[in-house]
Amino acid sequence: MTDQLQNRAARLLAMALKAREEGHLDSAERFTQRASEILDQPSALERLGTQGGEKVIEHPEAKKARDKE
Repeated sequence: MTDQLQNRAARLLAMALKAREEGHLDSAERFTQRASEILDQPSALERLGTQGGEKVIEHPEAKKARDKE
């Protein structure tokens, strides 16, 4: 995940907290949901384990399933 996306998610969570404190529960829920969507994006999972020169290791069963497709 890029720093820009992480920063965006952090800002959304801060906005959600402020909205909740002010009693705007619907807005807080929307901000929290959007932050969650950003953090759950596949790009974040794809980069997991690749920072610092590490390789992502695919589980053998996942490779077999992918190869059958």
